[in-house]
Amino acid sequence: MKKERIYVSSPNYESYAVECEGMTQGLMLIDTRFHRSQIESSRRLVYVSFLATAPWNRSLIQNPPTYRAVGSVLLQFARERSFELGYGGLVGLHALSESVSFYAKMGMIGGEPDSDRDGLPYFEWYRREE
Repeated sequence: MKKERIYVSSPNYESYAVECEGMTQGLMLIDTRFHRSQIESSRRLVYVSFLATAPWNRSLIQNPPTYRAVGSVLLQFARERSFELGYGGLVGLHALSESVSFYAKMGMIGGEPDSDRDGLPYFEWYRREE
């Protein structure tokens, strides 16, 4: 899998960081314009292009982690941003294999591996329109 440089000056991308004690604890990059729900393709969503927490905040690397819930806080913020944009809280992303259980615990609906994304499984927070 390769990483590509994404220029955050593009109007459809927004980046966010969680900082504490003068250090970055987590980062997230979202696309707010060009993605649609895979469950209901007529609806737009916030797509999480990148989400990472610092190694010292991952219980698999450091137990106990320095800070808990950094990834959860960032993901919840993406959901709030989706509500602000009028997308009804819809958020989508492709997950690395080591993160699948995290997204499932967050209540996201897991999808099939996506051949266009190196077989990464797609997850989505989906809500029916009321």
